[in-house]
Amino acid sequence: MKKLNEMSEIEMKLSTAFYSQTDRQKKRINQELEQYSRIYTAIKSLLFKVNYRLELRMDFEIKKKGKNVKAKDI
Repeated sequence: MKKLNEMSEIEMKLSTAFYSQTDRQKKRINQELEQYSRIYTAIKSLLFKVNYRLELRMDFEIKKKGKNVKAKDI
């Protein structure tokens, strides 16, 4: 691989598992993507409310930890 890179005039810059600059860049990119996702979701939700004059809601309950009831027991 090293020889191939030399022949192709490719300069290799290896990174370690922890490299503070790239880690900061990744964190910043993730923050930007998270913010974009929140804004996009909020806009879509708002457009739905305006267009259909309905509130978004979940019609299911989140399962709580505990014993599950079997269908035949109901």
